[in-house]
Amino acid sequence: AITKSGDLLWSQNLGDPNGQNTYRQLIITDSVIGILYTTPSDSGLITSVSAYDKSFGQKIWELKDSNHEPDFLTSDGNSIYTSFRSPHGFGVEAINAANGAVTWQETLTDVSQTGLFEITVQNGTLYVVYYNQGQHVFILDEKTGDQLGSDPSSLEVSSPPVVNNGMLFLRRYDSSISTAEMYGYKVVLPPPPHKLFVLAYGLLSKSTDTNFSQIVKALKKAHPDADFMNYSYRGIDKLGKPLPYTCEETFTHHISELVNRLKIQIIKYLELHPNTQVYVIGHSMGGVIAYGLLVDMMIYGYLNFNGGQILGIATMSSPLGGIPGFHGIYYALISRTYQTQCRALASKHLVLKSLADLVHLFPDGNTSVPFGGKDSLMRAVSGGDYTNQRIAQAAVRNHIDVLAIGNLRDHTYNFNVCPRYDRTPDSRFLSTQWVTDQGNDSHLYARVITEGKPNCSAIGQVGINHAA
Repeated sequence: AITKSGDLLWSQNLGDPNGQNTYRQLIITDSVIGILYTTPSDSGLITSVSAYDKSFGQKIWELKDSNHEPDFLTSDGNSIYTSFRSPHGFGVEAINAANGAVTWQETLTDVSQTGLFEITVQNGTLYVVYYNQGQHVFILDEKTGDQLGSDPSSLEVSSPPVVNNGMLFLRRYDSSISTAEMYGYKVVLPPPPHKLFVLAYGLLSKSTDTNFSQIVKALKKAHPDADFMNYSYRGIDKLGKPLPYTCEETFTHHISELVNRLKIQIIKYLELHPNTQVYVIGHSMGGVIAYGLLVDMMIYGYLNFNGGQILGIATMSSPLGGIPGFHGIYYALISRTYQTQCRALASKHLVLKSLADLVHLFPDGNTSVPFGGKDSLMRAVSGGDYTNQRIAQAAVRNHIDVLAIGNLRDHTYNFNVCPRYDRTPDSRFLSTQWVTDQGNDSHLYARVITEGKPNCSAIGQVGINHAA
């Protein structure tokens, strides 16, 4: 780096003794210098992005992943935007220039021969030129990566897009007559997609519960214009509003019926609120119902209604792989705990349908695969037998992110530390809470946490840790 008068501020030798490093592109943001370069590795050449401090030339961060290689860099000053190639396709990601954190990723196409050649940023919008048997343009939201549109012509784009005064100018090439012409388009961007977060509580819950308050607070901070709606075990009224429900009603309906009510509740919302992105977050039985919606959509079609669609399902401490049978120690534990918190369950004539459905799911035999991934919630929802892992993979192929979170200290699934309960029905019962993680950028994630007290001094600690 040199001053305007030509004085040297600092220098940084980026070469290597063998001359194998190739520096492909350099950009300057408000805070850093970004460099795109290729270096040798054990698996061949790998392309990375690194950032250097503008004042002193020190390396601040580096992003290097052989399964996620960048092709092109640009910047709006605060963020670095790069095209990438991965096993899941080609797309664009936004990187915080100051710390290297990836703020969003958008896969644009999964065609193997596709490449991304140019990105232009202006007025909060990215214009991405990509190659797919001819060059074309995607238009993305700069803050979120959401697709806002694409160019309306099949003719090849033969130069970087130019945006000026609300107009998009593209030089297009018509190979059939070997001529190139300039095209101008008025850029009319649709309003940004609306977001809805559906919160599904578990067994023993009531419609007045607010246990998700911390999650809602965090989501509102990130998405201040989003809507939040509690799932109702009773369904909705004629206006689409969730009906109030009691703790008893979380037990007395089959899972298939509860999943259908969730689907109807979301569809009714989409009727009244077009262009909405829906995310469902479920805890315990609420997570089972949320995951059951993935089953339903795999069979009957993924929701894409009135411009809205489901983009994410998250489960927390949910028995996706079922629960052990109603016998012995486990039945004694849940009966005592549930009846204490929901007096209606003391009735000998009450049939616990949702809980009974989970008993029929729990698998037999030994396996190293998590119960949550190996077993089939489809058996309770529709009668099929696809594994939960396969159901999640199908959802990801339809652009739905799946996250299953399990708690190693959830005494509901591991109560051998609780008084008078010195053994767990199955040592692998903990894994009913999660599927198999497919790795970074896969959109199918299983996360294991350790929340709550490690000891269980009283039976009430079971519920406390389960809600942690």
